[in-house]
Amino acid sequence: MLDFVPTHLHRVFNQSLLSRRAMTDDMMLEMYKRAVKAVAATDPEFEPPFRGNMEGLSAFLEQITTLLEPLGLLVKRGPDETTGRKWTALVNTEGTGDIAQLATDLTPLEISFVRVVIGAIVESYPANSIGSRHAVGLVKDLNGQMTKSAAQALLKSLVSRGWLSISERGRYSLAPRGLLELDSYLRGEYDDYVQSCRRCNRIILTGVACANDACEAHYHTYCYGMIAERQAPCLECKTSFEEVPPTPVGEKAVSRAQDGFARPNKRRRSGREEEGDDDDDDDDSQVGLSHERQAVREEEDGLESEEEEIHPVGYLLCSKQLTQSRSRSQTERPSQRHRPETIIPDSFVDPDEEDEDEDDDPGPSRRRRRF
Repeated sequence: MLDFVPTHLHRVFNQSLLSRRAMTDDMMLEMYKRAVKAVAATDPEFEPPFRGNMEGLSAFLEQITTLLEPLGLLVKRGPDETTGRKWTALVNTEGTGDIAQLATDLTPLEISFVRVVIGAIVESYPANSIGSRHAVGLVKDLNGQMTKSAAQALLKSLVSRGWLSISERGRYSLAPRGLLELDSYLRGEYDDYVQSCRRCNRIILTGVACANDACEAHYHTYCYGMIAERQAPCLECKTSFEEVPPTPVGEKAVSRAQDGFARPNKRRRSGREEEGDDDDDDDDSQVGLSHERQAVREEEDGLESEEEEIHPVGYLLCSKQLTQSRSRSQTERPSQRHRPETIIPDSFVDPDEEDEDEDDDPGPSRRRRRF
């Protein structure tokens, strides 16, 4: 039983919310004010139920949530991991356990690609982000066939919808809408990788981690800023952040040289390698190979694999012909061997040859002159 009467304002605002799905609180407040003006323009006697400020918006969003809850929708609010700026998103409460229910307008192959991309982002801890080359290359992990151009178009669409965000370095990570709507999914599917902020208990993919090896405390950037402002120690192990600065979590945890890597190593949140035989790759990552050197190495690897595929019969035939040729050349007398042709430049004239030509033919020399 509703304790309020739905009005045209609720209907207009719901339509705008369904079209945008996620936005900052500032944009949400502006949308509320415009909805009030639109309804007031058609109904001179209309009076908005709440004032046009953040307090009034919060109360109005509670009514919107009450209306949408029976439909499996919920208005959820949360801060941006880096700036702490408040975001509001319309999330699907019935699809929190499966991405397929969250993105119903995508094809099964596109949904599979979204799963793979999200998994790669979360499993890249502590980077919690992947480069564009890595993201596009994930089409190889799909059961169906998807072109790289189609993958790039889908990634661009996910960014515009607010699921993913792309940084200036070209690395993809989960956007505020993705974090708000996939909270339960991430905690259930990637418990070994996902960490919660020690201060606000929200999922953290970008921020800092306590440098104490025995402590697993993580903090959002804005949460750590509040703690550092008070000069407080780690909330978990009481380590002084002034004496032992925390380590970064997110794209700042990896060098720019790794932005172009197609397959960086996977690491769990404890820092142990998931694939134990990648010591050489780790060394290369630490050295910071450039994109060009990495491409050259991949090309050389491809050439080596092609050389290994040479048919053994052809190799034996070539070796036999080479052996026979060498044996014949060794048995021949020096006079019977073929002498290589010597090319004499036009500008060079041997004095002995010039005398012989004059005795045989008193006419002009047959050599060409260089003009």
